Amino acid sequence: MGEMRLDADGDENADLAQLQQLRQLRQRCAGAVDQRGWNRAIKRADGTPMLTLGERWDALRETHAGEGEWLMWLTVPQQFANEFEAHPFHPALADVALVAAVHRLTDQLYLPMAYKRISLFRPLPAQVWSHIRLHDTFEHGAATLALDVTLFDGDGQPLARIERYTLKNASAVVPASFQPEPAPPAAKAAAPAGDAKDILPQEGRDALERILAARHLPQVIVCSSNLEALIEDGKPAAESAKAEAQREEAPATHARPPLSTAYVAASNDIEEAVCAIWSGVLGIGPIGVNDNFNELGGNSLLAVQTVAHTAQAFQIDLPIAVFYQDPTVRGLADAIVAALLELTDEGTLEGLLAGLEA
Repeated sequence: MGEMRLDADGDENADLAQLQQLRQLRQRCAGAVDQRGWNRAIKRADGTPMLTLGERWDALRETHAGEGEWLMWLTVPQQFANEFEAHPFHPALADVALVAAVHRLTDQLYLPMAYKRISLFRPLPAQVWSHIRLHDTFEHGAATLALDVTLFDGDGQPLARIERYTLKNASAVVPASFQPEPAPPAAKAAAPAGDAKDILPQEGRDALERILAARHLPQVIVCSSNLEALIEDGKPAAESAKAEAQREEAPATHARPPLSTAYVAASNDIEEAVCAIWSGVLGIGPIGVNDNFNELGGNSLLAVQTVAHTAQAFQIDLPIAVFYQDPTVRGLADAIVAALLELTDEGTLEGLLAGLEA
């Protein structure tokens, strides 16, 4: 969700030239130097770890604080320094460089959602400076957090610039009264494979590799959906109705991909309902109860959508962070049962389950 630009010669704009001067940034970020790293354990609201990142993410070495901005020195652990030839934009270093200031603003969980523009100038070395500043005023508990980030090497040369990097508050609770667009049933998830609109994860990776290799192109426009299918959707209602009838008769767009877990079918009504929601959101079927949402190609935006549909279907308040405690169908089903038991007596719960069967 944004624009990516490759510029081997760098950007000569006056504002970026000013950012290249680390001395000026050090003067602006003149607060006390904090040499503590960041906590690689992402925690739940009760303080227990929800996800612990690997040693590659142990990169933050010191932080210089300013007014609404931070200058941070990052170094990837020595045992991983040889990975940079294969990964010019090293994912672990980039992760830390983009969000290392978030924990200084809030203790709530914020997940990446979008960006306005990414400009890549040079491959990332194992040691970088990251300058992070607030794009907008931030208040604790806000729905989103927007940052502008510029990465430099040790000599002050710009490496990358990310504008309006936006993160969404995932600590909020999705209320049962939330009215999302209804999730389509698994059997109506999408069109047949030949007419599929949405891009697959592997197709996205292949497209990104082709874009990064096309250095001679000044600008690239990417459509993440099948353009012909989008045009088809825009045709008159009669043709759209015919296409919809064909889609209703077709199976789910994509078969379940190879996963690290074997397929296990749902064993109760709640698991079946969650499987149907996941299949509608992801366009994949069948879904097994031990399948991992992220491994199926899910991301933070689809997770928010999935939780919203689930909260609406079961009429419960469901914290988004609960989803990440165990991002499987069975894990979410267990969380749903726990929420229902807190709100209802046994008789009411049986009525809800009967409603799902209907």
